[in-house]
Amino acid sequence: MNIINEKKYPYLKYLSDGIIKKIGFTADNNEQLNYEEIHKMYKCWKENKFGEEEILIITKPFYKAVQDSINKLHPVVLEEINNTNDDLIGTMLVNNIWISYKISFRKDSDDFERELYILNEQGLVIAYLIYTKKLQIYRIDTNTHFTETIQVIRWFDGIISTIIAHLIFRKYAEVETKIVLPTNHKPKEGEYFNKTRCIFTVLDSKWFTNLVRSEGFKVRGHFRLQPCKNENKEWIKKLIWIEDFEKSGYSHKAKITEYVKNTNEPII
Repeated sequence: MNIINEKKYPYLKYLSDGIIKKIGFTADNNEQLNYEEIHKMYKCWKENKFGEEEILIITKPFYKAVQDSINKLHPVVLEEINNTNDDLIGTMLVNNIWISYKISFRKDSDDFERELYILNEQGLVIAYLIYTKKLQIYRIDTNTHFTETIQVIRWFDGIISTIIAHLIFRKYAEVETKIVLPTNHKPKEGEYFNKTRCIFTVLDSKWFTNLVRSEGFKVRGHFRLQPCKNENKEWIKKLIWIEDFEKSGYSHKAKITEYVKNTNEPII
């Protein structure tokens, strides 16, 4: 049984309350904290109202499918970024790391605003980035040492690419989605027990295992968002895998091309 509660994940209390009163950092030396900057970070976080947005739980199979194909998905990520004016906003739980994000794209523009708030399982801040027209601040409490601001931006943009890759899979590929509502009733074995005030969407992916298990998949071929019409004659896109050649070890059981989703639906 997978239990979700505020004791196990303190960050969920912040999301439910919609406010951060006091938060810790993973850095050992808190004397280095800029409290004026942290106050600005709290304010930006509150304005985004992440607790009212979708909270995604990324399962290990789903995460593995994305990670094993992240390099191949890069062109698709760029295409999605270059053709959207949408704001992506929400929260993900990935490998016991919480990521709340707001990413504002503008079509045919290389620049975009982004906010990232990254916390560990105990609810301690690992890193945050606020890069908007009004405010540019960041903090990273990791062993990574950067000498230039551009290195910091690239580090955060790498995380953003991973977020978008997960959302692309969710939008265009066959994904098992389960809504987990708050409850006091003990669920069946293997199900999620949501003892919080939040609603979660669990993303799973078993269909992709036949593709990612082949070493050839990681080296050859590429993904494409293929425009097509559905049975209602509406234009949609589907994520397809294009092989360079028929390779050994490949199984046609995982037919990603058979699942389509309306492109009018938001990514989140």
